[in-house]
Amino acid sequence: MKNVEIEETAVQSAKSDLDGNAHQLPHVDNLASIWKRALAQMIDFTILGSTFVVVTYLVRGVWLLMPGDHLWIIFDPICGVFLVAIFAYFIGMEGRFGSTLGKLATRLRVVDEKGQSISMSQSVKRNLGRLVDGIGIYAVGVRMARESPLRQRYGDKTAKTVVIHVGLSQGTSKSKGHNPIDRHRQTL
Repeated sequence: MKNVEIEETAVQSAKSDLDGNAHQLPHVDNLASIWKRALAQMIDFTILGSTFVVVTYLVRGVWLLMPGDHLWIIFDPICGVFLVAIFAYFIGMEGRFGSTLGKLATRLRVVDEKGQSISMSQSVKRNLGRLVDGIGIYAVGVRMARESPLRQRYGDKTAKTVVIHVGLSQGTSKSKGHNPIDRHRQTL
C-alpha cells in the first residue's frame, strides 16, 4: 500500500514544476512497463540481428564475424555500417511513426511529455541517449527508468519523451493521430 502512495506522490510531483504549475500528462496511467519496453527492444534486435547475419553472409561469406574475420583486428567496416543502421532504424521509426516494429508488436508508443507525437529531433536525442543508457547492458537505462516517476531513461529525459501503452481497449489507440498506422495514413 505504501508503494502505491509513493508512486502517486511521485506522479503528482512530476505533473508540477517548481512553481507549482501543472503540466499536462494525460497518459500517465498508460506508462509502459520496463519489462514491456525490454520485450519490444528484444524484438527489434532480433529483427535487426537476423538481417545483419544474412547481410554478413552475402557480403563476407560467413554467417558471423569472428575476431579473426575482422579487417582491423577488433572492428570491421561492416560492423560500422550495422551500427549506423541500428541508430537510423530507431531514429527513423520513432521519429516518423512513434514506434519501432518491436513497439508496434507490444503496443507501445513514444510520445512527448504532453502526450503528442515526437519530432525527429526528439527521436535523435532520445536514441543518442542509448549510448549512456546502454552502459552495463542497459543497467544505466533500467535504473534511471525505475527511479523516474515517468519511467524515463536518460534518452527520454534529454528528449522530454515517455513511452506509453496504447492497448485496444483504450481510446488512444483508435483515435486519429495516436496510432502510428493512422498517422502514417494521414501523411499519404
